[in-house]
Amino acid sequence: MFRTDLNEDGVEIAYQPTFIAGDQTRGLFEAVFREATWEQPTIQLFGRRHQVPRLVAWHGDEGCKYRYSGQEHAWHPWTPALERIRQLVEKDFGPQHAVLANFYRDGTHGIGAHADDEDDLAPEAPILMVSLGAVRRFVIKHRTTKARHVLEMEDGSLLVMGADQSRGGPLVAEDQAGRGAAHQPHVSADERS
Repeated sequence: MFRTDLNEDGVEIAYQPTFIAGDQTRGLFEAVFREATWEQPTIQLFGRRHQVPRLVAWHGDEGCKYRYSGQEHAWHPWTPALERIRQLVEKDFGPQHAVLANFYRDGTHGIGAHADDEDDLAPEAPILMVSLGAVRRFVIKHRTTKARHVLEMEDGSLLVMGADQSRGGPLVAEDQAGRGAAHQPHVSADERS
Protein backbone atom coordinates (compact mmCIF):
# COMPACT_ATOMS: atom_id res chain seq x y z
CA MET A 1 0.00 0.00 0.00
CA PHE A 2 1.26 3.46 -0.90
CA ARG A 3 0.95 6.03 1.90
CA THR A 4 1.67 9.71 2.01
CA ASP A 5 1.42 12.40 4.64
CA LEU A 6 0.15 15.13 2.35
CA ASN A 7 0.51 18.09 4.66
CA GLU A 8 1.72 19.41 7.97
CA ASP A 9 -1.74 18.87 9.48
CA GLY A 10 -1.01 15.13 9.45
CA VAL A 11 -3.97 13.98 7.35
CA GLU A 12 -2.97 10.56 6.16
CA ILE A 13 -3.77 9.49 2.61
CA ALA A 14 -3.35 5.83 1.68
CA TYR A 15 -3.71 4.34 -1.79
CA GLN A 16 -3.81 0.65 -2.66
CA PRO A 17 -3.88 0.08 -6.44
CA THR A 18 -4.95 -3.59 -6.24
CA PHE A 19 -7.45 -3.65 -3.37
CA ILE A 20 -9.80 -5.83 -5.47
CA ALA A 21 -8.23 -8.55 -7.61
CA GLY A 22 -8.19 -7.84 -11.33
CA ASP A 23 -10.23 -10.95 -12.17
CA GLN A 24 -13.12 -9.63 -10.02
CA THR A 25 -13.23 -5.97 -11.04
CA ARG A 26 -14.98 -6.26 -14.43
CA GLY A 27 -17.81 -8.37 -13.02
CA LEU A 28 -18.23 -6.03 -10.04
CA PHE A 29 -18.24 -2.96 -12.28
CA GLU A 30 -20.93 -4.44 -14.54
CA ALA A 31 -23.03 -5.61 -11.57
CA VAL A 32 -22.86 -2.24 -9.78
CA PHE A 33 -23.84 -0.47 -13.00
CA ARG A 34 -26.74 -2.87 -13.56
CA GLU A 35 -28.02 -3.12 -9.96
CA ALA A 36 -27.66 0.35 -8.45
CA THR A 37 -30.58 2.79 -8.40
CA TRP A 38 -29.00 5.64 -10.36
CA GLU A 39 -30.20 9.23 -10.24
CA GLN A 40 -28.92 12.46 -11.73
CA PRO A 41 -29.69 15.10 -9.11
CA THR A 42 -30.00 18.81 -9.70
CA ILE A 43 -28.13 21.25 -7.47
CA GLN A 44 -28.11 25.02 -7.19
CA LEU A 45 -24.86 26.85 -7.97
CA PHE A 46 -24.60 30.62 -8.05
CA GLY A 47 -28.38 30.96 -8.14
CA ARG A 48 -28.93 28.56 -11.06
CA ARG A 49 -30.08 24.93 -11.11
CA HIS A 50 -27.73 22.40 -12.76
CA GLN A 51 -27.74 18.62 -13.19
CA VAL A 52 -24.68 17.11 -11.57
CA PRO A 53 -22.28 15.74 -14.22
CA ARG A 54 -22.50 12.13 -13.01
CA LEU A 55 -25.06 9.61 -11.81
CA VAL A 56 -25.32 8.85 -8.08
CA ALA A 57 -26.87 6.05 -6.02
CA TRP A 58 -27.26 5.93 -2.22
CA HIS A 59 -27.51 2.39 -0.83
CA GLY A 60 -27.12 1.13 2.71
CA ASP A 61 -28.60 -0.08 5.95
CA GLU A 62 -32.24 0.77 6.46
CA GLY A 63 -32.77 4.36 7.52
CA CYS A 64 -29.31 5.68 6.56
CA LYS A 65 -29.77 9.22 5.31
CA TYR A 66 -27.42 11.35 3.27
CA ARG A 67 -27.77 15.01 2.45
CA TYR A 68 -25.43 17.28 0.52
CA SER A 69 -25.84 20.44 -1.54
CA GLY A 70 -29.21 20.96 0.13
CA GLN A 71 -30.61 17.69 -1.16
CA GLU A 72 -31.43 14.44 0.63
CA HIS A 73 -30.71 11.28 -1.32
CA ALA A 74 -33.32 8.55 -1.32
CA TRP A 75 -32.25 5.44 0.61
CA HIS A 76 -32.10 2.12 -1.24
CA PRO A 77 -31.15 -1.31 0.18
CA TRP A 78 -27.74 -2.85 -0.52
CA THR A 79 -27.41 -4.54 -3.91
CA PRO A 80 -25.48 -7.83 -4.13
CA ALA A 81 -22.50 -6.13 -5.83
CA LEU A 82 -22.36 -3.19 -3.42
CA GLU A 83 -22.69 -5.64 -0.51
CA ARG A 84 -19.66 -7.56 -1.88
CA ILE A 85 -17.60 -4.34 -1.99
CA ARG A 86 -18.81 -3.54 1.54
CA GLN A 87 -17.61 -6.95 2.79
CA LEU A 88 -14.16 -6.41 1.26
CA VAL A 89 -13.84 -2.97 2.86
CA GLU A 90 -15.12 -4.18 6.24
CA LYS A 91 -12.32 -6.77 6.49
CA ASP A 92 -9.83 -3.92 6.96
CA PHE A 93 -11.94 -0.99 8.18
CA GLY A 94 -14.82 -2.37 10.22
CA PRO A 95 -18.56 -1.81 9.79
CA GLN A 96 -19.78 0.31 6.89
CA HIS A 97 -23.41 1.42 6.93
CA ALA A 98 -23.91 2.94 3.48
CA VAL A 99 -22.28 3.70 0.15
CA LEU A 100 -22.53 6.64 -2.22
CA ALA A 101 -21.86 5.22 -5.68
CA ASN A 102 -20.91 7.62 -8.48
CA PHE A 103 -21.10 6.62 -12.14
CA TYR A 104 -19.03 8.66 -14.58
CA ARG A 105 -20.12 7.87 -18.13
CA ASP A 106 -17.11 9.39 -19.86
CA GLY A 107 -14.59 12.22 -19.74
CA THR A 108 -17.34 14.86 -19.59
CA HIS A 109 -18.48 13.56 -16.20
CA GLY A 110 -16.69 14.53 -13.01
CA ILE A 111 -16.97 16.42 -9.76
CA GLY A 112 -15.32 19.72 -8.97
CA ALA A 113 -13.36 20.64 -5.88
CA HIS A 114 -15.31 19.62 -2.79
CA ALA A 115 -14.98 18.41 0.79
CA ASP A 116 -16.99 15.58 2.31
CA ASP A 117 -18.07 17.66 5.29
CA GLU A 118 -21.75 16.88 5.65
CA ASP A 119 -23.28 16.55 9.12
CA ASP A 120 -24.60 13.07 8.22
CA LEU A 121 -21.05 11.67 8.15
CA ALA A 122 -19.39 10.22 11.24
CA PRO A 123 -16.59 12.66 12.17
CA GLU A 124 -14.24 9.89 13.34
CA ALA A 125 -14.62 7.77 10.19
CA PRO A 126 -12.11 7.80 7.32
CA ILE A 127 -13.28 8.36 3.76
CA LEU A 128 -12.97 5.07 1.82
CA MET A 129 -13.27 5.15 -1.98
CA VAL A 130 -13.19 2.01 -4.16
CA SER A 131 -12.69 2.60 -7.91
CA LEU A 132 -13.89 0.36 -10.72
CA GLY A 133 -13.57 0.78 -14.48
CA ALA A 134 -11.50 3.33 -16.38
CA VAL A 135 -8.61 5.16 -14.74
CA ARG A 136 -9.72 8.46 -13.19
CA ARG A 137 -7.53 11.31 -12.03
CA PHE A 138 -8.19 12.30 -8.42
CA VAL A 139 -6.66 15.58 -7.26
CA ILE A 140 -6.27 16.27 -3.55
CA LYS A 141 -5.40 19.80 -2.48
CA HIS A 142 -4.73 21.33 0.94
CA ARG A 143 -7.00 24.31 1.66
CA THR A 144 -4.29 26.40 3.34
CA THR A 145 -0.90 25.37 1.95
CA LYS A 146 -2.25 24.63 -1.56
CA ALA A 147 -0.08 21.47 -1.67
CA ARG A 148 -1.44 19.10 -4.34
CA HIS A 149 -1.30 15.37 -4.88
CA VAL A 150 -2.57 13.73 -8.06
CA LEU A 151 -3.53 10.05 -8.08
CA GLU A 152 -4.50 7.96 -11.09
CA MET A 153 -7.30 5.86 -9.54
CA GLU A 154 -6.94 2.43 -11.12
CA ASP A 155 -9.55 -0.28 -11.61
CA GLY A 156 -9.93 -2.12 -8.27
CA SER A 157 -8.04 0.49 -6.23
CA LEU A 158 -8.83 1.88 -2.78
CA LEU A 159 -8.19 5.41 -1.53
CA VAL A 160 -8.32 6.08 2.22
CA MET A 161 -8.39 9.62 3.55
CA GLY A 162 -7.89 9.74 7.31
CA ALA A 163 -10.60 10.58 9.81
CA ASP A 164 -9.14 14.08 10.21
CA GLN A 165 -10.42 14.79 6.70
CA SER A 166 -14.11 14.13 7.20
CA ARG A 167 -16.33 16.91 8.54
CA GLY A 168 -14.39 19.95 7.40
CA GLY A 169 -10.83 18.65 7.24
CA PRO A 170 -8.04 20.59 5.55
CA LEU A 171 -8.28 18.89 2.13
CA VAL A 172 -10.50 19.33 -0.90
CA ALA A 173 -10.73 16.78 -3.70
CA GLU A 174 -11.63 16.83 -7.38
CA ASP A 175 -12.42 13.85 -9.64
CA GLN A 176 -11.38 14.27 -13.31
CA ALA A 177 -11.15 12.06 -16.38
CA GLY A 178 -7.79 10.29 -16.52
CA ARG A 179 -5.46 9.78 -19.44
CA GLY A 180 -7.03 7.63 -22.15
CA ALA A 181 -10.30 7.55 -20.25
CA ALA A 182 -12.16 10.19 -22.23
CA HIS A 183 -14.85 7.77 -23.41
CA GLN A 184 -14.62 5.04 -20.78
CA PRO A 185 -17.00 4.60 -17.82
CA HIS A 186 -15.91 4.59 -14.17
CA VAL A 187 -17.63 3.86 -10.84
CA SER A 188 -16.48 5.06 -7.43
CA ALA A 189 -18.05 3.47 -4.35
CA ASP A 190 -17.56 5.76 -1.37
CA GLU A 191 -18.18 3.72 1.78
CA ARG A 192 -19.69 5.46 4.81
CA SER A 193 -19.58 4.23 8.40
